[in-house]
Amino acid sequence: MLRKFFGAALVLALSSASSMAVTYPTFDGIFTFVAPPAGTQNCSGAGNAYPAVYRPQVNSAHPKTGLVVIEFRSGVGFTLPVDGQFNGANQDFIGVQLTNSATVQNKAGKFTITQVPATVLQTTQTVTLNGSFVPAVGCRYVFKATFLRRPGT
Repeated sequence: MLRKFFGAALVLALSSASSMAVTYPTFDGIFTFVAPPAGTQNCSGAGNAYPAVYRPQVNSAHPKTGLVVIEFRSGVGFTLPVDGQFNGANQDFIGVQLTNSATVQNKAGKFTITQVPATVLQTTQTVTLNGSFVPAVGCRYVFKATFLRRPGT
């Protein structure tokens, strides 16, 4: 538990230090896996929560929307292959998984996410994401995430 706390603190400190030149909204938060509805396949440990960074694309001049979830000894990053934000049903994502055995795996799949607010603007201060993503046939992750705007972005 203490390792997770210090690991999360280090990640947030490093991400804050590296964000000095960022000119687009970036949000730090917590990404929590939850149990899926009855009758669906679950691929995650419900109740596990991890530090996360969300950077929605506010306009087409900004990088594509990205989401990074920092797990203990591993992590995963998602982005959209097109302009937009993580809000919608049966949308495509691409990503990379960094495993706890130091391997890198490319991922692609579908997501269904409700983002609040529906469109993040340059002035937005908080964002929530609720939904699921399917990185492989027969595997569905269900999650809830809450983010606060990183100062200076």
